[in-house]
Amino acid sequence: MVHRVQKFVEIVSGRIGYALTSAALSEASDGATWEPDASFNVADAILDDPEFVSVLRVVLRDGHI
Repeated sequence: MVHRVQKFVEIVSGRIGYALTSAALSEASDGATWEPDASFNVADAILDDPEFVSVLRVVLRDGHI
């Protein structure tokens, strides 16, 4: 199984998390769930904002942000 950095959106609150798996994210708020954003693309995120690389470093080091 190949893991990649994914973007997750907490349904209800709109919080955003980045992680290799949803299990690495903090517990969702009451009544909420973490759902992957299928449209997220790491390369596009970096091209749109080169500072996004710092987010990737944290995810790869800690597993989530």
